[in-house]
Amino acid sequence: DYWALGHVHTRQTLRERGPAIVYPGNSQGRHPNEPGARGVYLVGVDEHGAVSLDFRPTDVVRWETLSLDIGPLDTEQALLDAVNDLAEEALSEAGGRSVVARLELVGRGLLHHWLSGRGTAEDIRERLNDQYAPQGTWLWCEGVRLGTASPVDRDTALRREDFVGDLIRLSTELREGGEGPVELRKLIQPLYTRREIRDLLQDFITSDEEIGQLLSDAEEECLAALVDEEELA
Repeated sequence: DYWALGHVHTRQTLRERGPAIVYPGNSQGRHPNEPGARGVYLVGVDEHGAVSLDFRPTDVVRWETLSLDIGPLDTEQALLDAVNDLAEEALSEAGGRSVVARLELVGRGLLHHWLSGRGTAEDIRERLNDQYAPQGTWLWCEGVRLGTASPVDRDTALRREDFVGDLIRLSTELREGGEGPVELRKLIQPLYTRREIRDLLQDFITSDEEIGQLLSDAEEECLAALVDEEELA
C-alpha cells in the first residue's frame, strides 16, 4: 500500500494512492541546491489500505534562496530594507532553525549600476552577516548572485532610428493594428492539435488579453537582450 523510496534527496510524491509512492528526501539539506524543509514522513495505513502522510521536519539548519526583484526599488536603502525583510521572513518560516541563505538579486531597475560596482555585492553579504549571524538563531548569507540589468526607457528607444526603434514600432503595430493577435493565434494553434499535448492544453485556450500580454512580454524580452548586448559592446 505504500512504497517508501530512498536515495533521491528531493522530497516528492510520485503517486498518491494505489499504491502511494513517495520520496521523503534527505533529512538534512547539505548545500544551496537542497533548500527548504528536510525530514521524514510518518505514514499511516488503515485496514482498508488508505494511506495518510505526515511530514516531520528533521533538519537542524535550513538552506534557503532569497530572491529579490530590484525593479520596484529606487534607492540603496530600499534594497537593503527589502533584503532584511527577506532574511526575517526566512528565519520566521524556519521554525526556530538557523538558516544558511543565498541571496539572488534579479530584474531590471535603477539600482543595477550600483549593484554592478566592485565590492557592492560583498558589502551586502557582510551587512547581512553582521546583523544576523551573531543571533542565537542565526542567518548566514553564503553568497550574493547578481542577475540584474539596467531599465529600458521605451519612449526614448521608440525615437531611435535603428533596429531597437524598429522593433518597438513593429511591436506596437502588431498589438494595436489588429493583425498581430490574429497571426500569433495562428502560430500557436498547431500546439492544440498535437496528440502528445492537446489534452493538457484543452483547458488553456488563450484569450485576446493573454495574446496581447504575450506580445508585450516578447517585446520586453527582445529589448532586454538588445540593450544588454549594447552595454557589453
